[in-house]
Amino acid sequence: MKCSQNSALLTEKSGNMLQKRTMSNLVCFLCLLVLASSALAQISIDGVSDKRVYNDKVSFTVRSERGYDYTVELNGNPIGTDVSVEVDEPEYYELSVYRQERFSGVEESELVRFIVRATERGNSEWGLPRWSPQPPINSAAAEFAGAKLKIIAPAEYPMGLEIPVIARVEDDLGNRLGINSAISAIGFQDHPLQLLRGVGSVFLPAAAEPNIISYVAEIQPPQTPVQITIEAATTWQTVSEDITTSADWGENARIHISSVSGDLLTIESSATLTIGAGSVIVIDPNIEIAVQGNIVVNGTMERPVVFTARDRAVPWGGLLFESNLSRGELTGAIFTASGADSKWFGNNPGHGSSHRKDQCLFYLSNGANVTLTDCYLLDN
Repeated sequence: MKCSQNSALLTEKSGNMLQKRTMSNLVCFLCLLVLASSALAQISIDGVSDKRVYNDKVSFTVRSERGYDYTVELNGNPIGTDVSVEVDEPEYYELSVYRQERFSGVEESELVRFIVRATERGNSEWGLPRWSPQPPINSAAAEFAGAKLKIIAPAEYPMGLEIPVIARVEDDLGNRLGINSAISAIGFQDHPLQLLRGVGSVFLPAAAEPNIISYVAEIQPPQTPVQITIEAATTWQTVSEDITTSADWGENARIHISSVSGDLLTIESSATLTIGAGSVIVIDPNIEIAVQGNIVVNGTMERPVVFTARDRAVPWGGLLFESNLSRGELTGAIFTASGADSKWFGNNPGHGSSHRKDQCLFYLSNGANVTLTDCYLLDN
């Protein structure tokens, strides 16, 4: 009987130990299962991905899971889970998601950075908020004390071309004065010229017949009359071939660059092209001028050299300076209506990149050197 009682007691103790061990193993298994499920679970965000750019607007949703507490912020502002959020303002955004599992206390976080860009801006200024500048406030009368108004415009000009006019306000030493003002001119009320920080420009309508245009600009006290003689007849010299030897087009030249092979006119490395005061250079659409040698422009403020197109809506290309021998000495010139290729950098691999893909008026590389003195760049 004693032996029998001991055997029963031993059996009971063994059963209890086995039960405890089984429960312990079960708890460990469940803990491992929870930890494994936590490791496998991921924060779910629909609609946006990290380091992506979206056009005009994007919608996203942060999905929640049972058993988690969430904190979600967009640019520092709290938002909810399981709701669709639409973002339609151009801006750089940071979507921060943090969650903690209630049972284990395990923490997770994810950061999604993205940009909403305004397609109306093309390829410039990605992610910058829309901003409408305030209208300029005209300067007070006291700011015009000692001011002189200088008008730069061609002295003689062909019919059929819009006429560029530049205004600049200076002091007695020729220093620009940062004046804001609208310039009025009798007969050109429909073509106002707005000065911003002392400089402004306008295009007068193309003349349809020979005439002498009197442009009398007025702001506060200063008044500056300018006469522009519209030519009765213009004899154009057509240039279609590369410039292989030095050439001087002289003063008051009327040059039409047209029918160029491959839309590229080259001034070769051994050549210097000189252009005199009062000249007008009309360049056909898409044509570029590659300066491998030298180009010298000798314009003045009274008789500037004008580079332009027949129609500003159909622009020419630009000037390329791509050699260590490329030189430009440009004085007294007005450059307008360039930039034909809106995707120039993409269409010309190996030329670097820019925040804008548009063709530039001057492209320099490989140690090229260009000096501009009293030059004005309008609507390029």
